[in-house]
Formats: sequence, structure tokens, C-alpha cells
Amino acid sequence: MAKSKNSSQHNQSKKNHRNGIKKPKTHRYPSLKGTDPKFRRNHRHALHGTMRALLSSPEEGSSTHTSHRQEMWQ
Repeated sequence: MAKSKNSSQHNQSKKNHRNGIKKPKTHRYPSLKGTDPKFRRNHRHALHGTMRALLSSPEEGSSTHTSHRQEMWQ
């Protein structure tokens, strides 16, 4: 049986760079999967406290968002 060809990398780098080698797109809120459970618990309570503080403080010009927040957290 004849030997098979291993690989050929000729022109591959040029083809890859033609459209640019881009970084992978990042999400706005990365997953917390795999992070410290103690941190995640505290983070959840901190977010809840932040939302309560936002609801109690009077904001100017954002009454539509406040009503949605009240429905979400109460």
C-alpha cells in the first residue's frame, strides 16, 4: 500500500488572513458557570439589594422602567 500524504499548509495562512483573523465574539453577560458558589450566592443577594435601592429612590425620566422593576421584584 502506498504512503499517504501527511499535510500541506501551503497558502493556508494567506487564506486565513484575507478576511482577517477575528477574536471570538463575547457576550454582554458572561456565564457564571464554574465560578465560586460563595461568590454567586453573595452576588444574587447584592443584585436584589441594588434593585430594591433603585425602586425606593425617585428617578427622573424613567418611570416606565420603574414600573417594570416593581412587577419583577415584588
